[in-house]
Amino acid sequence: MLLQWCTLSPAGPSKLSAIRFSSPSRVHSIKIFPTDVQPFGQCPDIIARTEPEAFFLDVYFNAHPVGSPVDAKQKLKAPNALMPTVIPYAGGIVEYVVNMGSEVH
Repeated sequence: MLLQWCTLSPAGPSKLSAIRFSSPSRVHSIKIFPTDVQPFGQCPDIIARTEPEAFFLDVYFNAHPVGSPVDAKQKLKAPNALMPTVIPYAGGIVEYVVNMGSEVH
């Protein structure tokens, strides 16, 4: 299932880009397409553009524990447990599986 299709362009002095969702979401995989590939057979006018041709992508997931909080006070505290990983992209159509485990969203 495609949840997000977007363009990421590093910005600012930190050269960071971010994708944020309005509610907790589980990421199963990240797929990267090289330049000039048509990622969607039903939409031939959509053409991928990936620059540079190879790179390392630092990815940070904000992990939210699964389960209901013990009390209302705990529910108000949004955890900020970042789970870092590095994706080495060497070109081509590549899908990276993300194993977040069953204990987090």
